[in-house]
Amino acid sequence: NLADVSNNDSSRLSHYLAFGCLSPRRIVEEASKRKVDNNDDIENNENNWLMSHMTMRDFFLYTCFTSDTNFYASKGMPVRRKKQTPSTTTNNDPPLWKSFGNDQTISHWNRWAEGTTGLPLIDAAVKELVQTGYCSNRVRQNMASVLCNDLSIDWRAGAEFFQLCLVDHCVGANWGNWLYFSGVGPDPKHRHFRTVSQAVRYDPDGLYVTKWLPTLNRLAGNALVEKNDDTVKDKIAIGETSAGKSIRKLDGKNEAYFRPWDYDPSWNVIVDSATQYTYQDKLRLDETGSLYQPP
Repeated sequence: NLADVSNNDSSRLSHYLAFGCLSPRRIVEEASKRKVDNNDDIENNENNWLMSHMTMRDFFLYTCFTSDTNFYASKGMPVRRKKQTPSTTTNNDPPLWKSFGNDQTISHWNRWAEGTTGLPLIDAAVKELVQTGYCSNRVRQNMASVLCNDLSIDWRAGAEFFQLCLVDHCVGANWGNWLYFSGVGPDPKHRHFRTVSQAVRYDPDGLYVTKWLPTLNRLAGNALVEKNDDTVKDKIAIGETSAGKSIRKLDGKNEAYFRPWDYDPSWNVIVDSATQYTYQDKLRLDETGSLYQPP
């Protein structure tokens, strides 16, 4: 589930599954053999996450088989959608997704697809996907969330983009996941990922974003804090950025990797950056000036 930097944070089995070289049954069989501390209790199996993903993959495949063209419909098949009646439907009802006939929508789409949204986790994921044909499930989910929930762009455009780029592309898994995260799939839960908080949690040292976005290294090459910050003075590196802004670098974690707009006034973000924090992280940032728990 981590943002994959070392190539060891993912099973890397999706390619073999997509091309039919490996059966999901075989994966479940082998994964179930590996127990934690030789405990035979299936609930303690450290590979439960892998087996659960095989179950989810089968769910999307069977959904694809049974839903016909609805699997590719803009409105999808959400179970929470109310049945429309003449009394609830009007000609003034807004479309579910923004039209590509709008210049702003096209601009937003281009920035998302080119990895220039200004959101480090998203841009790094796009760079990796385009250059390698692969990115981890964690960052795929964040990309889908931004396109559908923040930009309100038709989820099918994202699904087609992935289909074009992914070397492990599977129709059922890809389109099913896009349905799932866009909120129009057979699942009532609304999934809006806060990309800054996601990056802090799953890429806490910024290794992933700096690997694919080297400009972040130049931006956050040094760190500067107020001299009277006694709470962290023994764990802070001192320096100065080109923008003259202070950057807190606590225990080697540089927050400019996650919120560069706070340190470079020219940094352009495609959405309101405040929407990319969880409530708890935004509250901590407002109160302490840091995304990290105090030491």
